Amino acid sequence: MSIARQTRYLWRRLLRMRGTPHAIALGFSVGAFVSFTPFVGFHFLIAAMISWVVGGNILASALGTFVGNPFTFPFIWWAVYQTGALMTGGGGLADLPPDLTLPAFWDYAKGNLWHVFLPMLIGSLPIGLASAPFFYIPVYSAVGAYQRKRGIRWE
Repeated sequence: MSIARQTRYLWRRLLRMRGTPHAIALGFSVGAFVSFTPFVGFHFLIAAMISWVVGGNILASALGTFVGNPFTFPFIWWAVYQTGALMTGGGGLADLPPDLTLPAFWDYAKGNLWHVFLPMLIGSLPIGLASAPFFYIPVYSAVGAYQRKRGIRWE
């Protein structure tokens, strides 16, 4: 299945979910927020727990974690690491040698896990929080419009 077809499928699945537009949009934005954190492999679980606590749709939170995917993770990780390094007073990737190759960076990261993980964790919070409204608003609008068109009311 192509990426465009998968995206259309997930979007339609999101529109047809049971629940209020607020719960679905909140769940999706929680999932998107969690996808910015460095807890790869635990995004579904963390998003489900947070979504349950705040009253969001848990299935929508799982779909929201697809914001972080193999195509977007390199950009997300670069942005959250740079932001976290700036917030913690480090220089970020500017402190690394300019001729550092990707395999050498992974060796550096394995040897200095805390020096990579902590800035990513700290940087993921403001970026994830800032991005959440950018996902909430269009999902809320689209789900609300879809439910009004279909005459669906979840209260």
